[in-house]
Amino acid sequence: SSASASWVDITGLSLSITPSATSSKVFITANFVTSHSASNSLGVKLIRDTTAIYQGDDTGTRKGTSSWQFLTGANKNAGSNSFQYVDSPNTTSATTYKLQIWATGGTAYVGRMDVDSDNATYGRSASAIIAMEIGA
Repeated sequence: SSASASWVDITGLSLSITPSATSSKVFITANFVTSHSASNSLGVKLIRDTTAIYQGDDTGTRKGTSSWQFLTGANKNAGSNSFQYVDSPNTTSATTYKLQIWATGGTAYVGRMDVDSDNATYGRSASAIIAMEIGA
């Protein structure tokens, strides 16, 4: 979870891959469920090492994201997210891919609802980030 309006790493959603050639591409897929403690926005973006590589445009005060949601209603609902991206890291060094999250006006959660009562109404979801090298 995160209550930060700034980008922060999502614990457990990072990996490292070492391409065998500089011409190799890396196919990345990510799957995760998000929710929010308030009727408000959250965003997730993909990072290579320290650089955002798959995001919309930062325009004005709007943040470019790989995945964005505005969650509303009494239960603040959960949203299922997935995306795929083909990156060209142009290196044979170990490269780290990770997901970062931000929340506006409350707390964003990954893999669970805001309300996390121990009953059959609430579930917990698996999350994953997977990277595969594509030879040139």
